[in-house]
Amino acid sequence: MTSQGSASGRTEQGKSIVVAGCPVTLTFHEHPGSRWSVQGTVSCGLGHHRRDSPFHTALYPTRDEAERAALERAAALLGHNVPAGQ
Repeated sequence: MTSQGSASGRTEQGKSIVVAGCPVTLTFHEHPGSRWSVQGTVSCGLGHHRRDSPFHTALYPTRDEAERAALERAAALLGHNVPAGQ
């Protein structure tokens, strides 16, 4: 996990995980008032079939809640990568 500050006073922290065999990158953003949001990317496929799906969450009162929302969003995106009938 990485951490860095920004000029706006916002703190950013990163996390990389693998969900269902696909890399998921999460960047946590701490906003004024101790609120959190997450920007993420789900990457699936190989070669020219690779697809990156970016997403972001709303603001949450805790980092854990923001991470939970981001993981739910990543799971939903992964569900859309499965062809119908499989």
